[in-house]
Parts: sequence; C-alpha cells; structure tokens
Amino acid sequence: MEDRDRLIVVNLLNGVAPSAVAAAFGVGEEMAMSVFVRAMKFVAEYRLVHCVPHFECGTLEQARAEWGRVLEILGRIERWDAYERDLMLDLLKRKDLSGYGKPRQEIQEVLQRTLDALPSYLHPRDLTAYFRDRRAFITERPELAIEAVEKFISFRNPVVYKNFKVIGMDPQNAESVENEVHSLIH
Repeated sequence: MEDRDRLIVVNLLNGVAPSAVAAAFGVGEEMAMSVFVRAMKFVAEYRLVHCVPHFECGTLEQARAEWGRVLEILGRIERWDAYERDLMLDLLKRKDLSGYGKPRQEIQEVLQRTLDALPSYLHPRDLTAYFRDRRAFITERPELAIEAVEKFISFRNPVVYKNFKVIGMDPQNAESVENEVHSLIH
C-alpha cells in the first residue's frame, strides 16, 4: 500500500470527513473513498482466509468502529509484503534465514500463520494430504506450498474474492462463502 493510500485510510478510520481527507491529499472525495473500499476488501479477504474472528468493515462506520482490528490486518498485509512472504518462500526452499535478522519466535509465528492459511490456497485434491500431516506435505511437496504462498493476500496481488456483497461470514453463509472463495482461488 502506498504511503498516501495508507494515510487516506488511517485518516478516514480516525473520523476525518471524507471531503477533508480528499482535500488534504489533493484527490477527489470519490477517489479517497475508492482507496478506502479497496483497503477494506483486502481486510475482508484476509479476515476470511486467516480465520480472524468476525467483524464488519464494509462501510466507513463499521470500519471506524473496528479501527484497531482493521489497522492490525492492514499492518499484517504490509509486513507480508515487506519481508514475511520472502521469508516464508526462503524457508520452504530451505534457504538460510539468518540474513533476515528475525528472532526464531517471530519466524515461528509467521510460519504458523502461513500454515494456517495455506489450505485456502491449495487445490482441493491436496487438502487431505496436507491435513493428514502438514510437515510431510511441506517436505514432500514444497513446490505446492510455494505456489500457494505466492498467491497469499498481498497488496501486490489482486483481491481474489471481488464480489463482497456482505463482507464476512456468519453461520448461515459460511459454507457457501468458503466454497466461492475456494473456487475463485483455483
């Protein structure tokens, strides 16, 4: 996410009127709101794929009510883009990670989040093997894990699930939303 876009989103989340944000950044109000909507689509997709507890962020008011959680997810995506993606790809390729200068605990946390999200990006035919033994799957089929990691939610990648009518899942629509997301990824 570009600095300007990040600042637009943060200001909107902090309660600044869209017209004031637009004027401050020299863009139209429609442009400022389109930046916000795009960011919320990334938040919603991340929340869905990474099994973050449900919260609404489809409107400016909803996102403002959950501003801390929204900013946390945007920060996670930015960290993924900054170094976590490359860290995980190097780990899967069994490269030396000492050049990252990250403590082992942080690497393990990133790995855990990656492993938790991986099923959303694997082909359905590979899920049984993955769930049977994640370690064996990663060891025996690293190319599948690498391919999946390269599709992870990133500001570099387009949002996969573009048709959010209601952002989120509830018990009534969970299975259909999950199936639709899975079909769009594959």
